[in-house]
Amino acid sequence: MVPAGYTGMPFKTLTIPGIIYSADYDTGGAGVAFCHSGTAMGAAACANGIDLNDWCCGTMKGCKETAPACPVYRTDNAGLSHMNLGEPDKYASDGPTWVIGADGSPSLTGPMVTAGTAVPQNANSTSDYDTYISYMNTTQWSKYTVEVLAAGTYAVGGLMGVPAGTQITLDFGGGITTGPITLPTSPCTWAGCPETYHSWNNVSNVGMVTFPAPGTYVMTFTLVAEQFNPLFFTFSKM
Repeated sequence: MVPAGYTGMPFKTLTIPGIIYSADYDTGGAGVAFCHSGTAMGAAACANGIDLNDWCCGTMKGCKETAPACPVYRTDNAGLSHMNLGEPDKYASDGPTWVIGADGSPSLTGPMVTAGTAVPQNANSTSDYDTYISYMNTTQWSKYTVEVLAAGTYAVGGLMGVPAGTQITLDFGGGITTGPITLPTSPCTWAGCPETYHSWNNVSNVGMVTFPAPGTYVMTFTLVAEQFNPLFFTFSKM
């Protein structure tokens, strides 16, 4: 199911069922593995609009990559942000911590509200679970080579900050698609509202996709409407 002529290559091994981090899009560059533009195609246009304004390990807003220095997650940074205490990226009312589940997927402890405690970040290293795609443009896309381990129907969830009206699609080619998914708006009660894209929310069963057979697929993640910050998507067999 890999499209003929597709030259992108996996950045990491990604499997379904499992978790796909938004930062783990394929290698191949602008116009092949991602397009960070909502208005034009081609490598140059797809590289336009990439904003590294929030790639930082500090506490200031708009610190860019070097103030203070922050290790990059990948060299072909297509508009990625690091969990940023200066934005701030908020989640739980008190003491949130990352917990890695038996399936390898991370979740944050604490109640599902955004009351002002910062999401933990590591100032000395970066990982896929504190890196996300940001400053998204409507209709922009990124591609992920995935191994589907078993045929069947999968429920889609994930961790994301979602303003009202955000809609996405996850398309695997050959008519295998979630179709348009309207995501649930994140709760946003902290003083930084209405920056709801920094209010992280675990969601489940927001969409479904059915694979007729196991195999290698290329998933195209497209932002259909609005702007949001996705950290990862989960795929659970139903």
